[in-house]
Amino acid sequence: MTAQDFTSATYGTKAITGTDAVTGSFAGFYAPVDTVIAALVINGASVTPATYLGSATVAATSLISIGGYTNGIFATSITLTSGSLVAIKGA
Repeated sequence: MTAQDFTSATYGTKAITGTDAVTGSFAGFYAPVDTVIAALVINGASVTPATYLGSATVAATSLISIGGYTNGIFATSITLTSGSLVAIKGA
């Protein structure tokens, strides 16, 4: 995902804070602060954040994308341990 994809955010964005699961169809995320992801679900299948994203910790100002988002593969649920994210809606 490029910065241009993020700024266009065709389908909108959603702020994610707290430690409750947040559901939706998310193509990617921007981390305004250092953030730790506790759980991640991709198209209904639970995955390990560290394995899927390379790390469960997302550094502040990082922009991460869900692999395959252009083909309808989205994060359908995310749970944080700490920090916050701005989710980029995929549909």
